[in-house]
Amino acid sequence: MEPVEQSTITAEQQACEEHFLTDTIQQPGERCVVKLPTKMEPNHNGTLLSSERRLHATERRLERDPEFKIQYHNLMRKYEELGHRDPVNSQERKEDMFLSTTSSF
Repeated sequence: MEPVEQSTITAEQQACEEHFLTDTIQQPGERCVVKLPTKMEPNHNGTLLSSERRLHATERRLERDPEFKIQYHNLMRKYEELGHRDPVNSQERKEDMFLSTTSSF
């Protein structure tokens, strides 16, 4: 990848560069965490309700299909073992938004 000349960088690209430099953290084990940038304050209205609906739909499907339930639980366990997923206490970090997995079997 060739470096971009400073004179051709737009204000938005410069803001992205600054965001990356100020909001990227390297954790032990070479894992990087970058806060997702937004152009404006995010609006989370309805996010909790739609997330709960998706969760309940997934739980119903898992109860209807025991083999799928086993595969799903094995996959979630593997995600945790690999460090791709962490359990979240419902009382902690209520101001954060969490991206959930979707079932695509």
